[in-house]
Amino acid sequence: MRLRNAGTADARLLTERLSLTHRLSRTADLSVSSYRAPSSARVVRINAAYDLARRVAGAPSRPSEAYGHARRITDLAERIREGGPLEHVAVSIDGESVELELTRAGVHWAAVRRLGEIFLQLDGSNFPRTDLALCHVTDLAPYLPA
Repeated sequence: MRLRNAGTADARLLTERLSLTHRLSRTADLSVSSYRAPSSARVVRINAAYDLARRVAGAPSRPSEAYGHARRITDLAERIREGGPLEHVAVSIDGESVELELTRAGVHWAAVRRLGEIFLQLDGSNFPRTDLALCHVTDLAPYLPA
């Protein structure tokens, strides 16, 4: 039941996503991603569990540790996914309150929701889950480095 078994077409949709990251500090950040909706919300939940596991595991200290590190991420993602009921978090999107499914592991968390033809995924570390407000951005130029 890992992502690779979820269907090639659905998995490919997840690679066509736009992500923006807001950093409060070296240890606190929020990533906002959107991507075309796969046929199954299950695929999105699995992807969010893997993203959350990567946040929790961090990077391997040496290249020689990469295989063991990848195995730990896979094991952790499976535990996160099977870890019990999801929580819910309300987020304001363009002034409208929207409820997202939330999974957390310590100070790290991921929340997802289908919005029409796209899925929205929020990933945070040491970032408050309350009072989040998002708005559509049509011009990215002000957010890009000069």
